[in-house]
Amino acid sequence: MSSSIKHLVVIIDLNPFYWSDKVSSSTTLNFKQYLKIIIQFCNAYIAFDINHRLTIIGCSNTETCFLYPDLTNESLIIPTVTKTNLFEQLFVIDRVVENNLKEFIENFSPSHTLSGSMITMALTQALCYINRLLRDTLPGEKNSFRILIIQTTTDTSKQYMNFMNAVFTSEKINVPIDGCILNNDSSLLQQAYEKPDKDDVLGADDRPRSNMSFFSASARPHLKHRATVFSLGNRDCVLKQELEAPIIIPHAQQKAETKYPYEYLFRSEQYALLDNCCREYLFLCDFFMLNNRSAPEFFTEIFEKTFKLLQKNVETFISDSYDPIAILLCMHLIYRYQVIANKRNVPILNKFHEILIHVCENRFEIIMKSNIDSVQRVEPHKFSSIELNPHFIVRRYAEFSGAVTRLNEEFANERISTLMTRLQVEILSLILRMSNEFPQRKEQLIFIINNYDLILSVLTVR
Repeated sequence: MSSSIKHLVVIIDLNPFYWSDKVSSSTTLNFKQYLKIIIQFCNAYIAFDINHRLTIIGCSNTETCFLYPDLTNESLIIPTVTKTNLFEQLFVIDRVVENNLKEFIENFSPSHTLSGSMITMALTQALCYINRLLRDTLPGEKNSFRILIIQTTTDTSKQYMNFMNAVFTSEKINVPIDGCILNNDSSLLQQAYEKPDKDDVLGADDRPRSNMSFFSASARPHLKHRATVFSLGNRDCVLKQELEAPIIIPHAQQKAETKYPYEYLFRSEQYALLDNCCREYLFLCDFFMLNNRSAPEFFTEIFEKTFKLLQKNVETFISDSYDPIAILLCMHLIYRYQVIANKRNVPILNKFHEILIHVCENRFEIIMKSNIDSVQRVEPHKFSSIELNPHFIVRRYAEFSGAVTRLNEEFANERISTLMTRLQVEILSLILRMSNEFPQRKEQLIFIINNYDLILSVLTVR
């Protein structure tokens, strides 16, 4: 049975403007060290598995270039890497990258004043190269691809459209894009982030196993944005200072290239609906002199299609969401908007809000059951090692439990509390199962105490 070939395409930002600014600054990383670290990383990637393949693309403010392999001299490429010629392959990589890098740097043109790097063009070249490899794949061969972008310069708005086209193409052919940003955060690379999916559960093992390589994609089930999947952070500001903030204007945010989590979009949509419905309901009652019995029926006739459209939009997103924090935030937005509507003497939205709460509750229950099942399926003996320190699964649970507890303080939900109780029982059972992996009773007790202490500490802070 043939092994899967894992291809990594590394895009290196070599913009001279960035490094010329660093010459006069107190930065601890210079251009030579920057390149040395990248080459060491690439060598390590190749050395860890003979099934690893590497491509390196450099980009400046004016052009891009394949640094490895040298497509103009295929004699320098070792097509099949084995244990016997592994070090020869590393030598070839160093020599080819060094030669092509010298030539690339010599072609830098100081006459160009563009400070942004051509990251998008390099990404497009990488995808075209990957597509060619996919086309040439023989029957029975297995290939997986990944792109790593190492960026130093800031984004330019001119690249946005082409960059998004490249991102959509990478998603279509199932090629993940990773980013290493050495300067400031990249708003463009954030567009390539992955939403939480069905594999982002509490019980997922994100530690490399002993029989897998460190750089293997399968060695680490990729928990994307774990800090936001299981932690609240400052996301609850949407329930406080942002609750009645001005709505998001789509075309204005497109110009600003701003990206929002779903709860912000949900808040904007629901607040716009609330504000318009309150004004319209009071106007109808006053203008047509309607009483409390006839007003709701007349109002519903006008807004029925709007309610159905918004309900369908929410159901469409929620049904494909695996972000329990986002769903919980949406529920609590609805609770607060119910209060505001009743304060304005507009009870007509209560039915619509209850429908949305029910939709969110159902999806939250599905996600919670998935997380509970993941904890039940954990087999402690399969971990390469269990230390006396608090386990990473327990840490996730503590953060998640703290988030739910914090959100439910003002508006308690019995259905959610029941699910959290079930999850707590499974976590405590898991701690006991993991403690049994220690041979000494003293170690078992220390492990249990450390994990309980972590949970209590996080909940106390929350």
